[in-house]
Amino acid sequence: MISSISTWAKSIILAVIIATILEMILPEGNNKKYIKTIIGVYILFTIISPIISKLNGGNIQIDTSKYENYFNTQNYTMASTNALDINLDSAYISNMKSDIKQRMKEKGYEVKNLDVDIELKNEERYGTIKSIKLTLAKNTSNNVISSIEKVEINISNEQTNNTENTLQEKEKKEIKKYLSETYSINESNIEIGG
Repeated sequence: MISSISTWAKSIILAVIIATILEMILPEGNNKKYIKTIIGVYILFTIISPIISKLNGGNIQIDTSKYENYFNTQNYTMASTNALDINLDSAYISNMKSDIKQRMKEKGYEVKNLDVDIELKNEERYGTIKSIKLTLAKNTSNNVISSIEKVEINISNEQTNNTENTLQEKEKKEIKKYLSETYSINESNIEIGG
């Protein structure tokens, strides 16, 4: 009995010495309080471990069958993985749309409507753009400097249907070519309205 108490006291003293050395070595920071908590739990476990072992006859047995539902992580990991995949996919699509809008703004166009079809199922082509459908209008703000276009003055009473916000076929072709080169997509998969 005295030898077991002596061994118990030595283990407590050893735990306190180890805890003291660890606290001296620890750098200052946000994690120090958590590590101190873990050290405290270690010392507490060292103090009460002989009492628990005497109560249980030397063996600590935990019946995990009662907690099997809580520890069945396969269902939780599958659900969380699927949710994470969906969130990543939607974030990727959203970032791609923002990038296209920003590039069009830099070119002097305002994106009125944008639909991007991205490959999300095939692993080899995952993330590649399948098609782009967008409706553009010329940006009429003075913040964008654009090249000067040919100006025609119509003296006759005839009115033309050209409005300053509509895109001409030449502009649409240039935009298609730009998007095709930027996003590695075939020009036939790009539809531009406006």
